[in-house]
Amino acid sequence: MAFKNAFKILYARFSLVWSLAIFLLILLIVAGSVSLIFILPAARAFSDAGLFEQMRGVLSTAFAYRDITLFGTASQYIWTQMLDIFRYDRNLGALATVMFL
Repeated sequence: MAFKNAFKILYARFSLVWSLAIFLLILLIVAGSVSLIFILPAARAFSDAGLFEQMRGVLSTAFAYRDITLFGTASQYIWTQMLDIFRYDRNLGALATVMFL
């Protein structure tokens, strides 16, 4: 009965559902475009440091050998490299502060 009532409400108020879906899509596009301003410089710095290749290697090795300790130590090494990038690049440090506020 609850499903039948929910379907009736959905059918009767579909214009409201459609407008809500469009609103959420527009909100997602705006939030994504604003966040790209902050994410792209950090992604470029990580790419220049070779972190994405290291992450890919760690994940492929972890899945190939199914060794969680290897994955843990390699992930910790990558994490410290990421922190060093934020620590030594002043622009990214300020950007990270703004990102997390």
